[in-house]
Amino acid sequence: MLSPAPAILPAAFAHRLGRLFTPDHGRLAAYLRAQAAPDALSASLDAPLSHGRDGAPSAPAARYFVIHDTSQPYLGELPFPADMDTSDALNNLTGYLGPEAVAHLFINRRGDIAVGHDLAVPWRATTLESRVIGTPAKGLFLHVENQQPRRADPAARPGNDRIAPVPGLTRAQYDSLALAYVVASARAGLWLKPAFHAAIDEGLPDAHDDPQNFDLPAFDAAVTRHLTAIKVK
Repeated sequence: MLSPAPAILPAAFAHRLGRLFTPDHGRLAAYLRAQAAPDALSASLDAPLSHGRDGAPSAPAARYFVIHDTSQPYLGELPFPADMDTSDALNNLTGYLGPEAVAHLFINRRGDIAVGHDLAVPWRATTLESRVIGTPAKGLFLHVENQQPRRADPAARPGNDRIAPVPGLTRAQYDSLALAYVVASARAGLWLKPAFHAAIDEGLPDAHDDPQNFDLPAFDAAVTRHLTAIKVK
């Protein structure tokens, strides 16, 4: 559920948005390897991002970095497992992958990153893109799914998945999400605009509520840690 009050961006984050971002790609690639990021991220730093109109070269490049949560695994009325941040079974990302993967990147609660599609591939994962704007929007949004289990709220309709853990994402997830954001922005040559799935589809039929319990200052702090490590102001 979205708050009626607009979020206040951390000052450093607000200062970056839309500004040029041109870090040394060699240094960033070395840092990605040291962080055990997928080879696909470090090897593609010089490649362009997706373009709108389903990849039309003359269309604008991707502008938005869309943050989702998977709402899976669904636990029904069972409690959140004590080992949900470490369990191999609960942090398996292979089931999300394949030609029809719903997002570009997937991040589990241990911070592992799996690539569904390269960031150059035009993809849609929101109702606004697919049912409202249509083809012109395809390629303007990059999508990142964060693994987050859900439980049913016993006071709501049967089968609902309203309850997410608190905190929503782990520190390892914020670190990996921030790293993906740095990579995407480096490929764009400027800082992309982060967006929440819930905010993009607000007011539309079948709108989603993710990412739940997202901590914007924690995300900002993770971005800052990476920039400090690769010596970028």
